[in-house]
Amino acid sequence: MKILYILKRDLDESGNRMLARHKASNQVTVVRIEEKSADELLDLVESHDKLIMW
Repeated sequence: MKILYILKRDLDESGNRMLARHKASNQVTVVRIEEKSADELLDLVESHDKLIMW
C-alpha cells in the first residue's frame, strides 16, 4: 500500500511510532505542506492509496 503523510508540523512521539510502523510494511512518502504547491500535493494524493495529515 502507498501511504502519503502530509505534515503541517513536526511529528510527536505517537506520530513517529505510527510512521515507523507504516514504513515497515508499506511504501511511505512524507512531505511538508509548505514545500509543495497545490498541484504537486494533488498529484501525490491521487497517486497514493492512503493519506495521513499531521
